[in-house]
Amino acid sequence: IPTPAANRAIFSAPRPADGKPSVGKVELDGGRFAVFVISKATPGDLKQMPAEQQTMLREQLSQIDGNNAAQAYVKEMRKRYKIQIEEAQL
Repeated sequence: IPTPAANRAIFSAPRPADGKPSVGKVELDGGRFAVFVISKATPGDLKQMPAEQQTMLREQLSQIDGNNAAQAYVKEMRKRYKIQIEEAQL
């Protein structure tokens, strides 16, 4: 699953033009990098997707966004404060 930073980089990259791919990179956690190549971009058409699928997709994306926000919050709190986990309570 791409990180939020990777998604931002990929979806912010310019569209391929004149048969030339769009190439980019994004820094991941731990000093790692991901390199990506976009060779084709096809615009979506919501009118071709049934309303039920649109609703399901919207809910899934909302859930993913909420999970990413919660993970980012926990990560930031762990950076700022000393955290002690009580394994017996898990």
